[in-house]
Amino acid sequence: MSRKGMVYTPKETIIAEEAYVHALGDDCPVFEGPVEVEMTFCIDQTLVTIKALPEWETKLRGDLDNYVKTCLDGCQRAGIIPNDRLVMRVQAEKTT
Repeated sequence: MSRKGMVYTPKETIIAEEAYVHALGDDCPVFEGPVEVEMTFCIDQTLVTIKALPEWETKLRGDLDNYVKTCLDGCQRAGIIPNDRLVMRVQAEKTT
């Protein structure tokens, strides 16, 4: 967020997001219910697998990635880890 309260997305982020859209193409599957997402980030590629999950309910409304980011930022601020870029694997889920 900028000093004026406007949301700012860096150009590099926009380019990376557009690369995902391009890689998926026009005929990608659409999931309507709960899903599991596996991501592997490498120097020369990113592998993404999305699988439908059986019935899954939670009263938590927020995005899981925001919960994870808040937790890692809090651990960094508390001094538990010097920088959250050191985190190499995250397992997270929303439950009831």
